[in-house]
Amino acid sequence: MKINSVRHIAVLAGVATTLAVTPAPADDVSGSKPVRADSHAPIGVMADHTHKKGEWMLSYRFMRMEMDGNQIGHQEVSPDTIVTTVPNAFAPPPTLRIVPLKMTMDMHMFGVMYAPSDRWTLMAMLNYVTKEMDHVTYQGMMGTTVLGNFTTKSDGLGDTLLSGLYSLRDTPNEKWHINLGVSLPTGDIEETGQVLTPMNTMPTLRLPYAMQLGSGTVDLKPGVTYNGRHDNFTWGAQYTATIRIGENDEGYTLGDANDLTAWAAFSPRAW
Repeated sequence: MKINSVRHIAVLAGVATTLAVTPAPADDVSGSKPVRADSHAPIGVMADHTHKKGEWMLSYRFMRMEMDGNQIGHQEVSPDTIVTTVPNAFAPPPTLRIVPLKMTMDMHMFGVMYAPSDRWTLMAMLNYVTKEMDHVTYQGMMGTTVLGNFTTKSDGLGDTLLSGLYSLRDTPNEKWHINLGVSLPTGDIEETGQVLTPMNTMPTLRLPYAMQLGSGTVDLKPGVTYNGRHDNFTWGAQYTATIRIGENDEGYTLGDANDLTAWAAFSPRAW
C-alpha cells in the first residue's frame, strides 16, 4: 500500500506535568524569581530549556495526532480515484485496491532531565505509542465496488531519546543552547495485523511503515534553541534534524527530517 501522501489534517494536543527537585528555586528565561508562566516554550517544543547545576525535572506529556483523507502531491483525491488510477507496484491487480481513510496516533511521553553542571543538562524520553488506521477494500481486480472496511492497530514502546543540552549563552534576556541527541531503536518495526483483501480473505500481514512503532535505526538528533525576553514579551526558535544511520533489520531506512519552529508570548502578570 503506497500513496504519495497520506496526510490531510493533523491535530496536536498536549498536556504536561512536571516535578522539579532543585537545591534552590528554578531559574527561568528572565533570570528572575519566581518562575514566570512563560519561562518555557509551548508544550509541543521538546528540549526547549536547560537547568542549573543539581536540578531535576520529571515530565509527562500526552499527544494525539489525527490524519484524514489522501493526497497525491497537493491535490486531495478520493478512494475511487486511487483504486482506478494509482498503479500497484505488486501487480496484479493493476491498481491499488486497499485505501487508508484516516489514522490516529496517541503518544504518552515520559521524560527526565538532570543538570550535572550549569553548562550541561541531560535528558531522556521514553514513549508509549498507540496507532489505528481505518481502510476501505474494493472488490476484485478492478472497478469501484466496495467490499468492506477494516481497522488495523499497533501499540507498544516507541523509540527512546537520549539528549545532552549544552548552554552557549545564558543572560537575563537571552539564552542559546545546542541540542545533541540520539534516538535508540526500541520501537517495534515488525507489527502485524489482519487485512481484508480484495478476494474477501483476512490474512495477517506486516503493517505499513506508518503503523510501525519505531524507525529501526539509530538516529542522530542535532539542533539549536534560542530563547529571548524583553519586559513582558518572550520569544524563541528551535531547529532540529533527524539523521538516520544505515538501514534497519528489515532492509529500509525512513527519510531524514528537518524541523523549524518559533513561538512568542506576552505575560500580563508573572503568574
